[in-house]
Amino acid sequence: CCAFPRPSSAQTWHSMGPPGGDVRATATDPQHTNRIYLGTPDGHIFGSQDAGESWKLLGRVSSRVDSVVATMLVDPRRSQTLFAGSWTRDPSLGSGGGVFRSDDGGITWSASGLAGQAVRTLVQAPSNLDWLVAGTLEGVFTSHDSGASWQRISPESNRELRNIDSLAVD
Repeated sequence: CCAFPRPSSAQTWHSMGPPGGDVRATATDPQHTNRIYLGTPDGHIFGSQDAGESWKLLGRVSSRVDSVVATMLVDPRRSQTLFAGSWTRDPSLGSGGGVFRSDDGGITWSASGLAGQAVRTLVQAPSNLDWLVAGTLEGVFTSHDSGASWQRISPESNRELRNIDSLAVD
């Protein structure tokens, strides 16, 4: 007579991150795939050595508590080198954000350019690992020296090349 579709079983989800927070950015160490990092909307960086089974608070990218970590990457040449792009929520405290760098696996961080820019995305070119490209609310910027210096590559005040949330290189 009739065929009825079989009910599908629901997917089972379980929490993997540290309790009580919101995750805005993640990165995996390409040399150690069980090593995962995540960034939060209050500037904290957490790390896991066991593929997310347990987490440890590592550090904070900026001294500002309103610093949102929007993007992260791990340098495939040096697992302890991480980059994070951030923006800030409270304009009354002045402009904030930029690119930050850690050379000790996320524990300590220092500014690595684009101060005051709301960095929404950050990518590293696979063909030249010194080449970083950042997308911000104001445009696209590039660094050919692992974040030591930055140049704008989108026209200034361009109404279309703004609010960059994703990029792809090579």
